[in-house]
Formats: sequence, C-alpha cells, structure tokens
Amino acid sequence: MRRVRDRAVAWARRAHAATPAPDGGAHAATPAPDGGAHAATPAPDGGGRPVGSVIIVVALVITAAALAWRGAATPHAPPGDAAAALATMRAYLAAEQAAAAALDAAPLEAVTTADGAWRAQRAAALARRRAEGRAYTAYLREWTADVQVQGMTAWVTTVEIWDIHERAAPVQRIGSQVRYLLVWDAASGAWRIASASLLRTMPAAAPPGAAAPHGGR
Repeated sequence: MRRVRDRAVAWARRAHAATPAPDGGAHAATPAPDGGAHAATPAPDGGGRPVGSVIIVVALVITAAALAWRGAATPHAPPGDAAAALATMRAYLAAEQAAAAALDAAPLEAVTTADGAWRAQRAAALARRRAEGRAYTAYLREWTADVQVQGMTAWVTTVEIWDIHERAAPVQRIGSQVRYLLVWDAASGAWRIASASLLRTMPAAAPPGAAAPHGGR
C-alpha cells in the first residue's frame, strides 16, 4: 500500500508541475532530448524594409540616374532669352577694338565660329592692313541691338557708331547697320558669331575736325 501511495504522490507532483504558474507566467522550457535547452526558433527577419519601401528607393535611384544622363547628354542648352546673345555681341565689339590695335584677328576667336565666314573675312582684312602698313584704331562710341532667337540660331541687328583713326589722318565717324548670325556652341555654352552682313551705312555726326567718312574697319 505504501508503494501505491508513494506512486500516487509522485503522479500528483507531476500533475502540479504541468499546471500553469499562478502569476500567469510560463514554466521553464522543457529540456531538449540532448539535455540542453531548446534553441529559440529564429523570428522572421522583421528588420528588413517592406517591399513597398524598396520599390520606392529603386525608383528614386533610377529617376536620379536618368536626370543625370539627360543633363550630361545635353549640356548648356541654349537660353530662352536674348541676354546671352547680347553678351556675345558686347564681347565681340570689344574684341574688334583690340583686333584693330594689334592688326590681328586673334581677339575675335573667342566670339566667332572657327569655320564661319565672318572670322575669315576679318582675318583677311586685318592681314591686308598689316601687309600695307595701315595701322589704325577703332573706337565704338555707341551701339544698339535688336535680337531674335530661334532654337540654336540667333539674329542680332545692330546700329554701330565707330570712330576710325588712321595714322595722322583726321578721325572718321562711321555709322552702320549690321546683321549678325549667331549659332549656339554647346561645348562652351555660349553664342558664337558665324557671319555678318552690312545692311547700310548712315550719316553720323562727325567729331570736330573730322574728314568725310571714306573708310571702314
């Protein structure tokens, strides 16, 4: 009887051990068959970004790359206004005065196209003066301009008043209307003069002691 009673007590103790703890907490984990505690089952990787966030990040990277490629493929797009064309004209008129003083077309190279007719014409005229020993100075007194821009081409029509002085001769004041053709140079991001044509000459108020106009640049 005592053995039966001991067995009953043992079974009661085992049943009590399987009962949840009064405080609602879980009992210790059942030992693993190898005598060690069961390894905790790894939780799914909840640290990664949701699929939607990954898609948004990829889309942003692709968009940025496309914009960068577009900017590299079309550098220095031509401006929509006439400011840059006028800046080229202003630089050109200053270069003309420097070219006259040196009898050399080098100052014009920065504002004219390399294969354009205008640079070749001016270089030939200056070379002829240099060969003939006809040094002169050219001073731009005033100028006005009308600009039209269409895509990669611009037309600038100017009215220019120049004072031309050759050696000991009196100063000649010459007025002229000139139409310039400019093309957009994407490599430098600026307009360049390709050609020019004289539309007409006009009377200009001569400076004191000046001779009647008979020459030009």
